[in-house]
Amino acid sequence: MLPDPGRGDTGTSAPPRPFSGAPLLRWQALSAEAGLGWQREAARAVGAGQGPKTTLCWRSPRAVVATRAESRLPGFARARSQLAREGWPVCVRDCGGTAFPVGPDTLQIARVLPWRAGLCVRDLYGELTEPLLRALRRLGVPSLVAVVAGAFCAGRCDLAAGGRKLGGVAQAWRGSPAAGGYAMITASVLLAGDPADFCRAVNRFHRGVGSPRRCRAETITTVARETAPDLRIRDLTSAFEAALADALAPRHPGFARPEPSAIARPCQPT
Repeated sequence: MLPDPGRGDTGTSAPPRPFSGAPLLRWQALSAEAGLGWQREAARAVGAGQGPKTTLCWRSPRAVVATRAESRLPGFARARSQLAREGWPVCVRDCGGTAFPVGPDTLQIARVLPWRAGLCVRDLYGELTEPLLRALRRLGVPSLVAVVAGAFCAGRCDLAAGGRKLGGVAQAWRGSPAAGGYAMITASVLLAGDPADFCRAVNRFHRGVGSPRRCRAETITTVARETAPDLRIRDLTSAFEAALADALAPRHPGFARPEPSAIARPCQPT
């Protein structure tokens, strides 16, 4: 998608500065590594008290995003080299879970809050899952938070439509309420693309690091498959980002908290 300075976008060379006032900051990142770095920079600024909570949204060329725990597995370096040769560079994120794919057909979202006393795991998940559910429903995708067995990076708070995963959510906490810190909730939404291609890359990573985990393409769907398969990714991205920005607005018109069944009670850090 082309940058739109009026919406808080910039070009690929530098991301927007946090706390610019836009409800949703967008960036077409040069790489997944750069996008993750933007998240860390914004999170550190929030933790240091330099601004209020902020929401970032970015896309990048394709990559496999692994966890720090996976980066310590014996076969990680070998798997990373192999996947890079196949066009799937591997980078490491701060949140929990397991490896998942990113690329031009996926959207990465991070919402960062100051870590205040009383903030709990469930509240933090709700900071992003509720707006995401509203955005998806606005696009005509009935969705809920659920466990999708057999999906990549399967967790208790996956975004699901028709029993298949179309997004994942994870979180990271750093510092403390007393000494200054932040809580970050992140999501990866599959806008379009081939689930078999996504799963093939993730399974290659798992095999390379010696993990028994495997994912299955039939457990994955995309927003495009659930709405308009022929819509251009640029138009689909614009529509989803507009719906999400509206859902994140402080006084969202027509706001209705999802039914309890839509927000999974047992959500825990992964």
